[in-house]
Amino acid sequence: MSEYGLGWRPSPFDARDWKPETLRAMVKLGVVKPMAWDTPVWLYQGNKPRCVGYSGATFWASAGSKAGIKPDITNADGDMLYAECKIEDGEPGVENGSTLRSLAKVLKRRGIIDAYSLTFNCTDVKEWVSNYGCVILGIWWYTGMFNPDDTGTIHPTGLKEGGHAILKRAVEEARGRLHNTWARSWGDDGECWIMDFDLADLLDDQGEALLAVKIEAGILPAPVRRPCFVKRIGKATKKGRG
Repeated sequence: MSEYGLGWRPSPFDARDWKPETLRAMVKLGVVKPMAWDTPVWLYQGNKPRCVGYSGATFWASAGSKAGIKPDITNADGDMLYAECKIEDGEPGVENGSTLRSLAKVLKRRGIIDAYSLTFNCTDVKEWVSNYGCVILGIWWYTGMFNPDDTGTIHPTGLKEGGHAILKRAVEEARGRLHNTWARSWGDDGECWIMDFDLADLLDDQGEALLAVKIEAGILPAPVRRPCFVKRIGKATKKGRG
C-alpha cells in the first residue's frame, strides 16, 4: 500500500495534559468554545509519513470554517505542520511520523487552539464528536483498513501496517465517520465509516484522540493544569496507557 502514507506514533505520557472532563465542563460553562464538524478540504499526503501534519491541516480548515473564514488550506500546510511537529519531537527533518501531542502543541502555538486533551476511550470520542466537533484520532492501521467495504466501512483485519492520524467528524448509533488525508478519490469521497467496537479496540491498543477548544476572549486565563488520571476500558492507569 505504498501510495498511502502512515506515520502516527503514540504520544508519551505527560501529566500536564488536561482531562477530557475538564474541557467538557469548560464548554458547558461557556468558558471555551468547541471547534467544528465541517471538513472543507481533501488533502493528499502521498506515501509520506505525514498524516499527523495533514490531519492537523484538515482540522485547521475546519476551525476556520466555523469562524466564518474561507479555508485556504493546501497540502503545503500539512507539510508545514508536520515539519513543525518534528521540531517539537526534537527530530527536525526526519521522516518517521509524529505524535498527536506534538501536533497539539504546534496548533496551540499557532493560535488555532487554546487548550487540548488526549483521551483513550471511545465513549469520550463519541460524546465529543456528538456535541462539540471533530477530533483527530491516532490509531494503528491494519491491511484491511486500506480499502473500505461495500458499505464504506473499514475493518482492522490482517497485518498491523503502521500508525495513522485521521479526523473523526460525525457519529451514528454504532459507527463514526472518518475524513482521511489520502485524497478525495480514496474510499467514499475521501471518507469511510468505522464501527464503534472496532474503534474502541484500536484506542485500547495505544490509540489516542485529540480534543481541542478555543478559550473565549476576556473570560479568564488558561486554567491551572493538573495531572491526568484516565480510566481506560477495562482497566485504570495513571499514565492512561496499558
